[in-house]
Amino acid sequence: MADNSPLIREERQRLFRPYTRAMLTAPSAQPAKENGKTEENKDNSRDKGRGANKDRDGSAHPDQALEQGSRLPARMRNIFPAELASTPLEDFDPFYKNKKTFVVVTKAGDIFRFSGEKSLWMLDPFTPIRRVAISTMVQPIFSYFIMITILIHCIFMIMPATQTTYILELVFLSIYTIEVVVKVLARGFILHPFAYLRDPWNWLDFLVTLIGYITLVVDLGHLYALRAFRVLRSWRTVTIVPGWRTIVDALSLSITSLKDLVLLLLFSLFVFAVLGLQIYMGVLTQKCVKHFPADGSWGNFTDERWFNYTSNSSHWYIPDDWIEYPLCGNSSGAGMCPPGYTCLQGYGGNPNYGYTSFDTFGWAFLSVFRLVTLDYWEDLYQLALRSAGPWHILFFIIVVFYGTFCFLNFILAVVVMSYTHMVKRADEEKAAERELKKEKKAASVANNTANGQEQTTIEMNGDEAVVIDNNDQAARQQSDPETPAPSVTQRLTDFLCVWDCCVPWQKLQGAIGAVVLSPFFELFIAVIIVLNITFMALDHHDMNIEFERILRTGNYIFTSIYIVEAVLKIIALSPKFYFKDSWNVFDFIIVVFAILELGLEGVQGLSVFRSFRLLRVFRLAKFWPTLNNFMSVMTKSYGAFVNVMYVMFLLLFIFAIIGMQLFGMNYIDNMERFPDGDLPRWNFTDFLHSFMIVFRALCGEWIESMWDCMLVGDWSCIPFFVAVFFVGNLVILNLLIALLLNNYGSFCTSPTSDEEDSKDEDALAQIVRIFKRFKPNLNAVKLSPMKPDSEDIVESQEIQGNNIADAEDVLAGEFPPDCCCNAFYKCFPSRPARDSSVQRMWSNIRRVCFLLAKNKYFQKFVTAVLVITSVLLALEDIYLPQRPVLVNITLYVDYVLTAFFVIEMIIMLFAVGFKKYFTSKWYWLDFIVVVAYLLNFVLMCAGIEALQTLRLLRVFRLFRPLSKVNGMQVVTSTLVEAVPHIFNVILVGIFFWLVFAIMGVQLFAGKFYKCVDENSTVLSHEITMDRNDCLHENYTWENSPMNFDHVGNAYLSLLQVATFKGWLQIMNDAIDSREVHKQPIRETNIYMYLYFIFFIVFGSFFILKLFVCILIDIFRQQRRKAEGLSATDSRTQLIYRRAVMRTMSAKPVKRIPKPTCHPQSLMYDISVNRKFEYTMMILIILNVAVMAIDHYGQSMEFSEVLDYLNLIFIIIFFVECVIKVSGLRHHYFKDPWNIIDFLYVVLAIAGLMLSDVIEKYFISPTLLRILRILRVGRLLRYFQSARGMRLLLLALRKALRTLFNVSFLLFVIMFVYAVFGMEFFMHIRDAGAIDDVYNFKTFGQSIILLFQLATSAGWDGVYFAIANEEDCRAPDHELGYPGNCGSRALGIAYLVSYLIITCLVVINMYAAVILDYVLEVYEDSKEGLTDDDYDMFFEVWQQFDPEATQYIRYDQLSELLEALQPPLQVQKPNKYKILSMNIPICKDDHIFYKDVLEALVKDVFSRRGSPVEAGDVQAPNVDEAEYKPVSSTLQRQREEYCVRLIQNAWRKHKQQN
Repeated sequence: MADNSPLIREERQRLFRPYTRAMLTAPSAQPAKENGKTEENKDNSRDKGRGANKDRDGSAHPDQALEQGSRLPARMRNIFPAELASTPLEDFDPFYKNKKTFVVVTKAGDIFRFSGEKSLWMLDPFTPIRRVAISTMVQPIFSYFIMITILIHCIFMIMPATQTTYILELVFLSIYTIEVVVKVLARGFILHPFAYLRDPWNWLDFLVTLIGYITLVVDLGHLYALRAFRVLRSWRTVTIVPGWRTIVDALSLSITSLKDLVLLLLFSLFVFAVLGLQIYMGVLTQKCVKHFPADGSWGNFTDERWFNYTSNSSHWYIPDDWIEYPLCGNSSGAGMCPPGYTCLQGYGGNPNYGYTSFDTFGWAFLSVFRLVTLDYWEDLYQLALRSAGPWHILFFIIVVFYGTFCFLNFILAVVVMSYTHMVKRADEEKAAERELKKEKKAASVANNTANGQEQTTIEMNGDEAVVIDNNDQAARQQSDPETPAPSVTQRLTDFLCVWDCCVPWQKLQGAIGAVVLSPFFELFIAVIIVLNITFMALDHHDMNIEFERILRTGNYIFTSIYIVEAVLKIIALSPKFYFKDSWNVFDFIIVVFAILELGLEGVQGLSVFRSFRLLRVFRLAKFWPTLNNFMSVMTKSYGAFVNVMYVMFLLLFIFAIIGMQLFGMNYIDNMERFPDGDLPRWNFTDFLHSFMIVFRALCGEWIESMWDCMLVGDWSCIPFFVAVFFVGNLVILNLLIALLLNNYGSFCTSPTSDEEDSKDEDALAQIVRIFKRFKPNLNAVKLSPMKPDSEDIVESQEIQGNNIADAEDVLAGEFPPDCCCNAFYKCFPSRPARDSSVQRMWSNIRRVCFLLAKNKYFQKFVTAVLVITSVLLALEDIYLPQRPVLVNITLYVDYVLTAFFVIEMIIMLFAVGFKKYFTSKWYWLDFIVVVAYLLNFVLMCAGIEALQTLRLLRVFRLFRPLSKVNGMQVVTSTLVEAVPHIFNVILVGIFFWLVFAIMGVQLFAGKFYKCVDENSTVLSHEITMDRNDCLHENYTWENSPMNFDHVGNAYLSLLQVATFKGWLQIMNDAIDSREVHKQPIRETNIYMYLYFIFFIVFGSFFILKLFVCILIDIFRQQRRKAEGLSATDSRTQLIYRRAVMRTMSAKPVKRIPKPTCHPQSLMYDISVNRKFEYTMMILIILNVAVMAIDHYGQSMEFSEVLDYLNLIFIIIFFVECVIKVSGLRHHYFKDPWNIIDFLYVVLAIAGLMLSDVIEKYFISPTLLRILRILRVGRLLRYFQSARGMRLLLLALRKALRTLFNVSFLLFVIMFVYAVFGMEFFMHIRDAGAIDDVYNFKTFGQSIILLFQLATSAGWDGVYFAIANEEDCRAPDHELGYPGNCGSRALGIAYLVSYLIITCLVVINMYAAVILDYVLEVYEDSKEGLTDDDYDMFFEVWQQFDPEATQYIRYDQLSELLEALQPPLQVQKPNKYKILSMNIPICKDDHIFYKDVLEALVKDVFSRRGSPVEAGDVQAPNVDEAEYKPVSSTLQRQREEYCVRLIQNAWRKHKQQN
């Protein structure tokens, strides 16, 4: 269709009409006309027209595609007339039809919406001044000018204040003033919609501009720093690039969508904070205080002298190597005081400058938020358990589970949904633009053809051939692109770059090509690349001259091979075709840099070319399919990744400038407040340090920097750091995961094709053929040709299937399978006949063993034995030698277990046969455990103790019964299916990290050494300049534990950086480093921060997030499979299947009968009244609020007031309990919440008299009081505005069971590692993070430590202790001393494997579960039905069926459908709707609830535009005994119609007779 066609012109005139004065006054008369519409017309027009959008509740809202600041949709932009650009137009969004607004559209299609009211009470839209202001404001050059001004201003804000910057501030202030004036004139100030101050962006602009003028006259002090918020306007630069706009739109949508989740999170934090306040108030001030001297040195004992003595910090216990006083506790398992000291509370304040505290609600809330975000939470965890006891781990488990694993992953789910929505919207926009371009091109071609035909028609003597030629030309223009003749440049390029000059040269090319393009040569190059990588990885500190020479010679050889390869390929392919392959271009670049490196090898300052050797590592991707697949996908999504990175670094830039302006001077003015009186490394004094401290907060570490900020500043540091963490860590990094899910699905789950390995296979086959040529007498041997044997094929398939299938599949049949494989029977054809006695006895034995193995009681007994033996392993702690009875028990149990598991293995071998036994992974595990048992038994008999730890392998058998637990199948199958994909990601991660490891060795090898004194204090470079000075002055020249001296250490250091544990010291050593053997100088090499930033972005943010991608996708697949859903089902079918499952699983509930006694009836009415429930909820909230104002060290008067208030609440809740028990009778105790209320009242009343006894031996009433606040969640369903919170809570409720299963899996893994940890590390010396409370000495202490390590918290300190092989005492077997040394190799294997399994796999499974259930709930709420809808249905059903018979009368059906609420409601008159539903009718004219609900579900899907066909989804059969349908609503109508026809016919017949 041509642009000037009548339809296009009509559409333009309808949509884009210039704004006139008549339109300004017309809308006032339109509401009456609009209100004249009937409700039916409104419903019919619901989905018609742009902008006529309605919410779930039917309320209209503006069209998001046409909102202020958006760009016109592609179809509208295509027909927008250019002459109307920057001109006021009538508003084309129907929502604003009667709201006195108009729009202005720029040439680029950007929409600006204005109010038609007078600006500043005097300028209407047609006043020349306002029209000029509007025209100026909407011009892109005006926006670009302001953006450039802001960016330049930001650059000057980085610089220190001088006279020049002051003058420039005045210039910038003038420009901003002009901008404010133009916008106020164009939009108005504040009174009307879309006025200047109605836009939150303009609030900041106006405030900062106003402060700028005030500061010219008055000194505002700290308020002047608010001008720093001007940098927020640089955020608008993201609108320049469409890709940036998509990311920012997703970010904005995520933040706005998080409001409900933030409220839920704040509510949860409030509950946890009050709970922590009541439990740990004052606990963190407990310290060991020396006993009051009895020798009279402090005089006689008096209260005043005792207080003065204990308040003196010199009498508090502190170990020699500690900085702060250790906490202590008086409960079992807490930190103990040494002899002569007593643990007392209230001395010396709280740790960490007093900011780690539960003494008041504010500090408790901050501590809980820190705990939820897992920032340095191990310190709070250790302090609390050391002072309160080990059982308080339960508090931290609850907070971490609900706060971190649940609610923070809800943020991920919301961000993923927002990003997916915006990407889908952008893709639809691009698709529409492409479609319009095609239509426009086709229309132009058709228009040209039409013009040619018109010309032929006008020319009477025209030739018909002209018309044919025109049609042919049009067809060619439409189908094939133009192919112009080769230009002179192209012919010259072909002449110079296509080398085919003569036949001999061509033969030479063919010969060389046969070599360099052969698979054998490709394999040879791959081997060379691997060897080259190996040589680069062998580089290390303190190499001897000979080894260095070998590496240098190897580099020369490899470089020569690459050069020869490139030259030969250029000769064989010619330059034109050689450079068409991107891999060849990459290879050529590597060769160029290699030549430059060799040529400039001896030049000082140009050693940077050495780093380009690392590009050779990426050549391996050409021969490694997994890496090649990853890099190709990464290349395709490069643009989206760059967009996310730009937005991330722009946010870092903004927050860095704000922090520098707000807090920078505090660090300089109050430097003496820091403990050492020196400026900390992490500060806001300049832009680079501000950027790094903000980047650190984005990485998840914000609490320690915030403490330093508060130490020199005030509370304003808290909202700043919380904002940085929330936007940066919880939103931006989750956007990166959303990007990975959107772009990396093929890498995460798709297996690589076998075709990619064809070249390598051909090369190996070629090697085999070459080897066979040289093998003597090979031709003399005649081999039978291989033929495809169907039996062998079946056997191989069975073996492969059994490797994947569960072991229980083997026992699924009725008869035992074949004992041996087919190959065995072919090799031994002579075996007993089937009817022989030997064969019958053999078969009977196997059948008995098979039936025994299938027996569920036998399986449960085996599981019980496994649990018992695992418990016994947990008891083998460091104190076992002190318990001789337990030693003997474990010894004899080992003997019994060895015999039992051998017998079990024999039974299973007979039952399933050798073939099935040794092709199942679970049976292989059993076999290995039994062999380990036998080997351990033999070694014990021989007196060899070195390999007795093999018996610990039996703990792995816990995973087998774990997979059989109901509900655990999805979790375990997800874990098993994810293993190969996780292994691929680990390999790719190791490869990428290798690049940074080699680079780190080149940059920092040998540079982390430093000179320290006897206290391990690093000396200044002014005292010792280098290693020689250090040793000459008798100091110690020592290396950092984590360094880059070789690739192995580099990997460990990078792991600490990637997990953000111990990474600060590594970065400090790097930026202080100089040359080898030189004393470091503070921040002399500060730009080495860039190395760590790049590694964190690519090595941590990027690589480690792939684990989440894998688990999310695989969990979704496994859950669908477990629910019987097909992967090929459409989205509507999946939603409908879930709706049907809920329909078939739900049942009506019997209503509580109302008492006949009048007083009880009155109590019943009060109990079920919703207003009474609201009142009690408010009182519960007030009660908890009273608990929140409780604090440590409060006055006696304040405590008395709180006691009286609590007494009043106890009386009120007692009255509530009496009312409900009287009204509901025994039904009261059927609700778990009522039981909690009853226990609270009983314990609270008892606590008034026996408070100490109740809290010591029973549950504290305080805890139950806090638990009651959770009842507030029950009221959310009654508030329409809380729909978002209801959906989130519904998703949490649905996901809880799976989340508990994941937690159980995590506990089993922790159990296994606790057993191994006790075996290997129970005797290690206290060092690092290992002390008297946190260690591997007992199972409980191991679990406490491993729970901390499951979040990667403090693993660097644990590694330092368990890998300590130097500062320790070796074992002495003669004296029976086990030694306290660790093992570096064992420590690395133990910790790295545990971190991968827990942090990267199991913990990320929480994210997979939460995301899947949240997406399901939101899909159901949008296109299906939620649990609230089902609950509403059964509440209404209960009114018609109070006895829960599951049936209602047919004549009640119409009333029932009317009483329902949307979306299930069918308003009257609904007679014909009931007929169309065709609901079955049972005997006695009763309707079954499942039939009604299923019909309503289908009706909802049909009304929402997603009808489900009858054959698409089959509902489960109803197996109710009394369910006997005899008719249906449609059949009943037909029967009644037929009856009426017969009656009428009979009446007529009677009348005629």
